Amino acid sequence: MTDPPASSVTSSASPEVGERDWDAVMDDAVRVLTEAARLRRPVLQQNGTGSSQPSVSATEPSDWAEFVALAVAGAAANVGGTEQALAGRPGSWEADAVRSLLAGTVGVDDEHLLVHRREPLVITVDVEQILADAGVEARYSRAASVLDAQDRQRHAERADRVSGLCWTYERDATGGWVCPDPEAPTFTVQAWRADCAADGMTAAQIARAEEWITDPQGVGYRLVIAKDDTARTQLLELERAQDEEPDLVEALERQRLGEYAGYAEALTATILAAAAQRYPHLPVRVQVTSHGDDEVDGTDPWDVAQPGPALLAAAIAVTLLPGQAPAPEVDVPGQPVRHLDRDTGPSPRRRVGPQAGESR
Repeated sequence: MTDPPASSVTSSASPEVGERDWDAVMDDAVRVLTEAARLRRPVLQQNGTGSSQPSVSATEPSDWAEFVALAVAGAAANVGGTEQALAGRPGSWEADAVRSLLAGTVGVDDEHLLVHRREPLVITVDVEQILADAGVEARYSRAASVLDAQDRQRHAERADRVSGLCWTYERDATGGWVCPDPEAPTFTVQAWRADCAADGMTAAQIARAEEWITDPQGVGYRLVIAKDDTARTQLLELERAQDEEPDLVEALERQRLGEYAGYAEALTATILAAAAQRYPHLPVRVQVTSHGDDEVDGTDPWDVAQPGPALLAAAIAVTLLPGQAPAPEVDVPGQPVRHLDRDTGPSPRRRVGPQAGESR
């Protein structure tokens, strides 16, 4: 009888959260195998017609060896293959014996492995990494930079227009308000009040603000007042236009999140459809994440010889990227053949709104 590995018994390291130790798992394994060894099945008896049928009373021991072989095959399939299951000590005599047992059940090259799998095949989909590799993230970054620059330019232009419509007053040494522009009129509280009223301030609000306006020691070092009634109207129009102007940078981020979620949904559906066709017996679960693991089921996530990575790679190849349109399936006269290279679609900025349009 083989003793448990010393490391699994004497190690002082605690098992990971949710992971049971060697002895606890062994107890369960022995219990299940003992239960299986005690299983009985009806004896097959011939009836009067010469065919066999199960006896209603006579039983015999079940095929325990078959149970063990299938259980070991199922466990190996769950962890990804024969060698993954034997990775703890692949050169031992026990490993050679189990490898031989598995070869008779799942094939020498694990060619029949998947039919024995009982756990779902988990396929991790790192949407952000996939779209970064496809260049979509770079397109969004460029679009955000352009929109941000446009936004700064609009703010600068608006500030120039505002400065041309206003007088700017600053406190002097005595606490009064003076404008460095020699053409500016002398500051009056009446002109300031008119601006406040035009901005929608109530009489009570104006009265409270006037306390520090008229107090030489009051807080505040700068006042901006419209040059005249026409300028005040134009300032209000500029303010309204600014309030109504869409925040395209924010809209771009909302669009990105929505398109990434839509891509994840489409990719998931494609993976599940392909899995149902290729491996109808195999339970498959897609796990969408922004931080993909380096390993899935103990295998290289990009080893397309494995079923999970193969399904993911096939789905990526046929799932349209955000903003893409299907390429024509037939040649279009006068246009280059594109059925092997899908149209990349309009840029993210064009999809945000007409204000952010750009040529492709």
